[in-house]
This record gives sequence, C-alpha cells and structure tokens, in this order.
Amino acid sequence: WAFMVQAEATAAAAGAATHCGVSGIVNRSGFIQMGHHRPVCNRYMANDCVEGLHGLDGLCPSECPFVVPSNSYTCLFACVEAGGCADFNKEMPFANHRTMRCEHCGVRFCKVCAGKDLCKKCHARFILSEDRKACHFDISERLQLEKVGLIVGALLAGLILFAACYTCTRTRSSEDAARNLMAVRLARRHRHFCKVQDWNSTGSCIRSRYSLCANMHRRMVLGVGLGLFYNSFVFLAIVSLLSLAGTAAVFHGSRMRTALVGLVGRSDQQDMSSCAARRQMDLHQEAVEFARANFAMLTGLYILLFAVSYLYGSLQKRRAAAFDAENSTMRDYALELKGFGPDTAADEPALREELEDRFREVVPSAELVGVSICYDYHSRAQEVDEQLWRFMQRLDGSAGGEAP
Repeated sequence: WAFMVQAEATAAAAGAATHCGVSGIVNRSGFIQMGHHRPVCNRYMANDCVEGLHGLDGLCPSECPFVVPSNSYTCLFACVEAGGCADFNKEMPFANHRTMRCEHCGVRFCKVCAGKDLCKKCHARFILSEDRKACHFDISERLQLEKVGLIVGALLAGLILFAACYTCTRTRSSEDAARNLMAVRLARRHRHFCKVQDWNSTGSCIRSRYSLCANMHRRMVLGVGLGLFYNSFVFLAIVSLLSLAGTAAVFHGSRMRTALVGLVGRSDQQDMSSCAARRQMDLHQEAVEFARANFAMLTGLYILLFAVSYLYGSLQKRRAAAFDAENSTMRDYALELKGFGPDTAADEPALREELEDRFREVVPSAELVGVSICYDYHSRAQEVDEQLWRFMQRLDGSAGGEAP
C-alpha cells in the first residue's frame, strides 16, 4: 500500500512537471492577467513550471521559437525570434538553436550573438571590434579622448601664455594701480565683515568664532531665521521616521517578504517552486492584502502628518515670538508713523524736530537718532522706477568718466 501511494505521488509530480505552460500574460499596463493562455510572441508571460525552464521546451510558436527568461522575475519568460533575445534579457543575447533557448554570450554588451564567443551586433552606442569578440563604448572610439585632452591642454597653455604676455606688456598708470588696489582692499574688507563671528566690543577678544554647540534659538547670530531653519531639519527627520516606521510595520506584518523572495530573481538560477499556478494565486492575494494594509496605513499617516505639520507651524510661531522677546533688534528701537500728508512730511529735519518735541513731553530724555521718510507710490510705480533707473545710469556714467 505504501508503494502504491508513493508511485501515485511520483506520477502526480511528473504530470505536474510535464503539464506546465502559460499561467498568465503581462498586459499593456504591466499587470499579469492570470489564467491559462496560448503562448504569444514578444510578450512577457508567467509560467507554472515548478521544475525549471525545460518544461517550456517546444511550447513557443514557430514564428518565435526561442524561450528567454526574465532577468528580474522568476516566473516570467517570453517567446522571441533569434534576434530578439536581448530585447527581453540583455544578459542572454545568444539564441541557442540546439536548446531553443536564449543563453549567455561570452561578449559583453552584445545584442545579437553569432556564436558562444562571437558577436554579430552590439547594443546601441557600442562598436563591434574587428575580430567580433568585443563591443567598445562609442564615446571612447569616436571622441578619441587622448587627442581631446591634448587639444584642451594646448588651449589652456596658450591662454595662460597670452595672459602673461598681456600683463607684462600692458602699460598702466599709477592712478589705475592705486584705484585697483583700493578696490581689492574694499572687497577684502567687505568679505571680512560678511563672515559670521561673535563680536564683543567690551572684552579682550573683539571677535571670535561661534561654537558648534551654540544655541541658535537663544543667541543672536543671524536673526530668528537661523534657528527656525534648523528646526525644519528636525521636522523632516520626524516625518521620515514616522513614514519609515509605518511602511516597515506594514511590510513586516504582511507576507510580502516571502512572496518577493519567491518571485524576484533570475528564472535560470532561482528556485521556481513558487511558480505553481496555485502559489501564484496565493501570492496575488497576498499582494492585494498588502496593498489594502498599505492604503490604510498611508491614510492614517496622512492624518498624523497633517497634525504634526500643524503642531510644527504652531511651535515655529511660538519660537519666533520667544526669540524676539529675548533678543533686541533694530526693530525694537523704531516706530512707524502713518497718515502724514505730502506737505507735512517733506522735510526730514523738521519732522525729526517736531517728533522729538512730542516724545519729550512724555519722556524728557528721549532722543531721535534719525528720521526716514517713506512714500507710497503704488499709483505711479512705473514712473518712479524709470526715474531711479535713469539716475543710476547717470551715476555710473559719471563714475566711469563718460558723459551722462
């Protein structure tokens, strides 16, 4: 009885190994349409051959008799003609007429192989060697990089020589030299003052560099924007961690890991036990369940990130208000007064004197440092901008010695 059961199991396994074929066809959208089909040419198809690709021998139509396995998915293959192997698997361009399968070729970057170690046609942008045993990259053959390097080097050497000769032979006046030296000194001085340093006019060291551990939320370095800018990095890190935690939880909580292990890989090297028709349906169901769980997670994550973003904006506003309360800026010593007419606000010294008298009525020691008058010219903005542009052109012309 045991022998009969074993014989029946062996016969069933042999029948499953021999009776295999197309279990699905990849449609134009990239999805597998499950169900037994007749093999077609130049289309990826799923197979249920759990014993290996030899179960597909003789299955392809006569117009495209060669079987080419997918380089990425275990259970996918295609039926192609002799010159179409590389279109579906670049690593198997050799059409073996003995096995009627696409196999590896000894020539890298070959698209159509004439033999096991001979190439008939290379991929695009590659050039076939004379002995047909190598495919060379197009740019190295046509551009001739060595000659290009020599030409570029000669041009640079000529440019340096021209600059040296021009500098030595050009006559310059002492006035031009002094003007250039002054411009260089002003540029260096401006660059020096643009550096962010900790200035202290009362201590022994007037300026020093800020420490890497300086608290940007309390120290006045470049204003409130620097601390808020670093807060944005923390916010992005929190968003990234929440997204990572959500996707990792969904992935590890599903069975997609085992599904991907069985499906992803080259069919000529991977175990094809997952290609059984029933197993493919199970994998399809697992993928659907994973998609549903992922959709639910992303919906909850969207709501959570919206709340986190709202909290982040609220904290940024509070931090900006606290920074302004802890640090003094020029804005704290300025007042904005509106409502002046064109006749009463035309003279800055007179306006300063009048305002100073008004302030001293309240604070006797009050003193104004300066008054700056601003005009609302929105109704004549184009006219004013054109006048300013002409004025700047006159200044540039007079500074360069040209007539305005």
